[in-house]
Amino acid sequence: AVVSFDPNPNNGGKLHGTECCVRAWQSFVDKSPAKRILVVAHSAGGAWLCACLAKVQHERLNRIKAIALTDTFQNPQTLGVTQLQLLRSRARHWRTSTEPLDTPIEDERAGGCECFSAGTTDHASTNFRSKDSIFAFFDLACAAS
Repeated sequence: AVVSFDPNPNNGGKLHGTECCVRAWQSFVDKSPAKRILVVAHSAGGAWLCACLAKVQHERLNRIKAIALTDTFQNPQTLGVTQLQLLRSRARHWRTSTEPLDTPIEDERAGGCECFSAGTTDHASTNFRSKDSIFAFFDLACAAS
C-alpha cells in the first residue's frame, strides 16, 4: 500500500499540517491490512509524523519497518517510550550537507536516529538526491522483517 499525504495549506482541502496527517493516518494507514509500512517524511513532515506516531496504538507500531526522514525536524518529546524507540531503531535521516551522500553526520535535531548527508545543500533536493539510499534502506528493512 502507498499513501501520499500533502498536508500543505494549498492542497485544496480544509485540513493541513498535523491535523491532516493524523486524520489521513487514522483513515488509511491504521485501517490498511498491510503488514509492512515504510514512511518517507520531508521537512515539517517529521514533526507531523511524530504527531501521528503518538496516536498510533502500540501494537500497530510493529508494522512500521522503516522511516526515512529527509531534511526534516522532529518533535521527539511528544513521543512515548515505545514510539521514541521506534524512531531511534528504524529511522534514518538524510540532511542537507556539503558532505558526500550517505556520509554519517551529527545532528542533535534527529531525535536519536542515524543521520546522513543527503549530498546536497538544497533543501528541496534532499528527496531526489537520497532516493537510491532510501530505497536501499527500505529493501534492507523489508528483508530483515
